[in-house]
Amino acid sequence: MSSVSEGPRVECVRDRLWLWGHLAGSHNGRFGLSRESQMTPAAGAAYLGVTNLIMVAFGGMPEPPLEPHAQALSSLKRVVWSIIGDSSSSRNDERTDLEEVISLADRYPNITGAIMDDFFQFRNRPPIQLREAWALENNLRGGETVLARYGGEEFCIVMPGVGKEKAVEILERLRGSLSQNPFLYKKEGLNIHVTSSFGVSGYPEDDTTREGLIEKSDAALYTAKRMGRNRVVLFGEEVPSRAAER
Repeated sequence: MSSVSEGPRVECVRDRLWLWGHLAGSHNGRFGLSRESQMTPAAGAAYLGVTNLIMVAFGGMPEPPLEPHAQALSSLKRVVWSIIGDSSSSRNDERTDLEEVISLADRYPNITGAIMDDFFQFRNRPPIQLREAWALENNLRGGETVLARYGGEEFCIVMPGVGKEKAVEILERLRGSLSQNPFLYKKEGLNIHVTSSFGVSGYPEDDTTREGLIEKSDAALYTAKRMGRNRVVLFGEEVPSRAAER
């Protein structure tokens, strides 16, 4: 009797797909749906054969503690958690779920990231459009890199598994692309040239908490601006990665 050994599994397109998940029943009574929803995000992922899921609070649900939901998703390969939820999740207006998600990630290794997933517009200035955010994302490393708006005019970029030196290399490519390719603001017929400054901190060498990583990235960003802007600076290094372009 002979046996055939299986070779290494070949990655397929489905391995790169991500499912956007809300708590079962979140949409009941909304959007003119004819029936109530009973399917959980985990069940939906299993039904579709998708192993990656973005869990997003909708209408404020689910509420903390989030561990029962993390447990339900523990069989998936990768889970990224929205820490603010959709625009109807007002419970996160003053405080995000990031601290709890970081705590869960210590116990559930398939939780690989957190995102903030709203887009904002400003009065009396061109809005940041989806296509422009996509232009930023196209210049970032593939895989698990997450791009999100943070505060008024800032973006937050999370690169799980990427060292600080590699992050600088990636951000230099992004910085150069932004400075060399103007955005077209169609409403006014303007080509807007953008420069960018980046502050970089690393987990766990610089800090292991949400507040600490944000504080240190912000300090490095301040250094970049103080030294002339349009550059990338690592936390703890006074010398930027390149001279400013003027």
